[in-house]
Amino acid sequence: PMVTDVNRWNLWKSVAAAAIIVVLSVTATLWISYNHFDRDNIAMVEHYVNNGTRETISLPDGTTVHLNSGSHVFYPENLEGKTRTIYLIGEAEFKVARNPKKPFIVRSSNMAITALGKVRVDCNDTISYVLTPGYQVVYNKCTDDCQMLTANMKDVTAWMRGELVFDKVTLTEIVRTLERHYGITFHISTKKSNQDRYNFVFRKDATLEETLEVMKVVIGQFDYRLEDSICYIIW
Repeated sequence: PMVTDVNRWNLWKSVAAAAIIVVLSVTATLWISYNHFDRDNIAMVEHYVNNGTRETISLPDGTTVHLNSGSHVFYPENLEGKTRTIYLIGEAEFKVARNPKKPFIVRSSNMAITALGKVRVDCNDTISYVLTPGYQVVYNKCTDDCQMLTANMKDVTAWMRGELVFDKVTLTEIVRTLERHYGITFHISTKKSNQDRYNFVFRKDATLEETLEVMKVVIGQFDYRLEDSICYIIW
């Protein structure tokens, strides 16, 4: 069965003895995560990536984080504490610097991903998975269920190459991704209800106009108009 609005955690094989690569895609509520900290006693570092851009940042422990557009990370200054705990909203690749004495943990709402030799995914504090290369944990927020499945790493990591890959997703999900990727806002006027699912693959240098023209052929004819950072669509 198809699932919608899922969170995915994926593990790559290590590229060097000093690093573990973890690819994360998380949708969460910042307020819930932020309140895990005593803000009066711990200084926090926050980093947000605007829509239409991608950024790579370095953490105090030597870990590098490649953030997709519209993503947000925050963490205690200098990663102080018994663990190196990072909070993520959005999508990121972590090249984790090894430190056996301080596990590296990425949290988002009720999910926690721990990288220390292997990668463990904890769901709802009740179910844990240990990932092996080529697998992912898929969390369905609608049903509150988790599954460990094989992953198509080429598709999962497409955003790092600036590519757009849509696999059986709704029009609403496509538009949400296009807004982040191109840094544009969509205004859609339609009386139609479209819950069909579509597959698209766009190369990294594809313009917004090119993606819309392909969508018109597959989804059905519609008119669009671009004005500054707004795309108006009429079905």
